[in-house]
Amino acid sequence: MEADYPYAAFNASRGTSYKDRIEERYHFSEQLLKPARMSVGKRIVYYEPRRADKGRGRNIYFATARVLKVVPDDETGLSDHYFALVDQFLPFQRPVPLRRPDGTYWESRIKHPSSAKGLLQNSIRGLPAQDFAHIVIAGLGELFDQSKVALHDLDDALRDPETGELLRLAPGERERRVEQYLINRSVRDAMFRLNVREAYGYRCAVTGLEIRNGGGRPEVHAAHIWAVEDGGPDMVQNGIALSQTFHWMFDRGLIGIRADYSLILSHNKVPPELRGLIGERERQILLPQDRALHPDPYFLAKHRAKHCL
Repeated sequence: MEADYPYAAFNASRGTSYKDRIEERYHFSEQLLKPARMSVGKRIVYYEPRRADKGRGRNIYFATARVLKVVPDDETGLSDHYFALVDQFLPFQRPVPLRRPDGTYWESRIKHPSSAKGLLQNSIRGLPAQDFAHIVIAGLGELFDQSKVALHDLDDALRDPETGELLRLAPGERERRVEQYLINRSVRDAMFRLNVREAYGYRCAVTGLEIRNGGGRPEVHAAHIWAVEDGGPDMVQNGIALSQTFHWMFDRGLIGIRADYSLILSHNKVPPELRGLIGERERQILLPQDRALHPDPYFLAKHRAKHCL
């Protein structure tokens, strides 16, 4: 990194030859070892450059995480590669484009397009505190829309006082409290719930039903596939939209999902009356339209292994 900035930006993408699981670890070559080590203990934002995914990159900031440590790559046989291990991964509710609406860049070190190319080619680069805060707050999106707090289960009847205070802060105050948003469990749950519900069109993945109460609040739950307490991240690919009954069944291992997205019933555990809600045929679940948001087989395998399905 050019200087010891308090935060960092990591270039990442879907179409890469690196062995990334960016919610857990970031794979990089030896030439990035120095800036990677300088990022240890810091929070980062992930940026997808235009050149990523064979030129189909979106030029967006799309998630945040915290770097824990850097370790050698002992898995792939590449002696000159390393992993940056991360935690507290959180995808943004709304991707943040490279430029602000007024045309300026979120990364304040980019003064004009010619300087953007040089800086953005640094796959790991320092990020000033104000830039980090502005990008993250922009990425939290609808979280601050007071007209939608009930939709996201963040109205006064359901949220704790600390979360209520954070959500009532004025725009200028939010950036100063940015790290509190990232560790607040109610905020993280709301972001996860919002992203999963939206991905599934507010429909239960088992029944396909969309149910809302009289106030318009969706009744569908956002279930973690690999539980947070076991190490699972708050990302859509680790989530599934389920009605309350099926959420209860899924968390207890009464139902599971195979790698081909077909439903598994634990026939020796599921009562007949609940089995009747599904039917005898173990059918494929409803999936998000965006294939990139489908449940990750890695997380599904974690759930099956935990519950011996």
